[in-house]
Amino acid sequence: MKNRLRLVASNDERFKPQRFNCKQLLAYAKATPGAFAPFVVVPLRLFRYLLYMVMLFMRIPVQIVCRLTIVPLLLFAGIWGLLKGWNSEPTMLMVSAAFALFIFSALYDMVLMLVAPERIYLDT
Repeated sequence: MKNRLRLVASNDERFKPQRFNCKQLLAYAKATPGAFAPFVVVPLRLFRYLLYMVMLFMRIPVQIVCRLTIVPLLLFAGIWGLLKGWNSEPTMLMVSAAFALFIFSALYDMVLMLVAPERIYLDT
């Protein structure tokens, strides 16, 4: 019984190896507009990996600069606000600069996670 099944399977048309046919490949490329998608997708993925690596390399200096300047800005804004008034222009400018740095730091991490090749979560 086993020998008969093996002979039937070996003579079946579906199990014959396919040969490379250049004319058939060109016809397929003309018929389907997305046939050359790998020539577009591969460079985009390479660019994504490179952008991710550069942004990941620059993440630590960006975070250090942002976090080291937020605290002094808020301290100086508090001192200036006590001396000259809370609605003075320099106080508002320092508070808004500290808030902008905080937003920039959070947006940088969000963009980095969006560009990441895999779904990751950054540990801080």
